[in-house]
Formats: sequence, structure tokens, C-alpha cells
Amino acid sequence: MSVSRRGFLQGLKAGRPTHAAEFMAARGHEEHVALMQQGRQGGMNRPQLPPGVQAIRISSNENPLGPGKAAIDAILGKFPEANRYPFNSTPLDADLEMLIAKIYNAKRENVVLGVGSQELLKNAARVFLSPTKHLVIPSPTYGDPAGFAQNQLKITVKTAPVTDKTLKTDLSALLPLVSGAGLVYICNPNNPTATTSSAKEITEFIAAV
Repeated sequence: MSVSRRGFLQGLKAGRPTHAAEFMAARGHEEHVALMQQGRQGGMNRPQLPPGVQAIRISSNENPLGPGKAAIDAILGKFPEANRYPFNSTPLDADLEMLIAKIYNAKRENVVLGVGSQELLKNAARVFLSPTKHLVIPSPTYGDPAGFAQNQLKITVKTAPVTDKTLKTDLSALLPLVSGAGLVYICNPNNPTATTSSAKEITEFIAAV
């Protein structure tokens, strides 16, 4: 059974350390705004919490510190060209693709740029999945590919739960599900369990797939 990140959160017990709750709550402004909008539009609201229990928001992955100075300076330095498309600016988006390919010793055609992860993940689902080619995904994990595949594309999604004790992505449990799959999706570090699979584990899993 697939477990959403919200379902994972609801399974956590109350009484977590205060500093952890405060840190994670600081990341949730985006989700807070989304929930308010749902309420105004007649959608479902978050259940009322018991007195003294604070919500821990883990669904928006916001950085409470914001972009660093170097990133801000780079953005402001190029802002006079904000009226241009990426393929008509200096440098071009193609220059970024070539730079990324050079850094990672890859080919430019293997580099895909996108506006946030949702665009890339949904396009990957559109390209690689079909009624005869399912999606394989751990559970819980960042759910965009699974939700899009099930709700929009009506594609079969096969899942394997994370490990009981460490909450790591169980690569060995995913492996039997990959036969006939169009796409195998792994979020690493995993969201929301904050666990990682090593480069060696991922490399061996890919080889096995």
C-alpha cells in the first residue's frame, strides 16, 4: 500500500523534540498557504490538533534561510535580461546544459533543464510510462510521479515500503517489481524519511535493473 508523506506524518507520535518541530515547521510556509487556499475554495482543512501539539510541516521542502548571497548577486546581475527567453539571453540555456555536461562528464543531450522538479518528473512520466509500462516507486517518498501517473495518466504504480527500522528506501524490495516497468523512481535522500542510499547501493541497483 502506498503511503503519502502526509500519511507518514500522521503516523508519527506526538512529543517530538521542540527544536525539531520548530525547524521543520519553518519549512512549511508554502504548504500553509496552500491549505488556506483549499479552505477558501471549499477543500479539506487540516484536522484540529489537540492542545499543546504543534504541526510539523514536511511537505514543501522550503529552505528557511533563503538563497545565499552569491546566488542573489547572480540573479540580480542578470535581471536586466529578465525580459528575454532562455534561448535568447547571454549566456544561453544551451551554455548551461554544456557546462553541466562537462562537470559530470556527460553528453549535452543527457542534460534536461526544468522549472522545478514537478515539470521534469511529470514529463518523465509522460515519456516513459504507458498502460503496459508501470511505475515503480518506494513508499513513502516524494509523491509527484505516483500521483500524476495514477490520477492523470491512469497508469499502474507498484510500490515497496521503506525498511521498518531505518526508514531507508528498500532497493532489494523494489527490484522484483521492475520487470516490465517504464520508469523506476528513487528520491535520494528520500523525502520525507531523510534517509540516503549510498552511491555504491544506487550503482548496484541500477546494474541489477
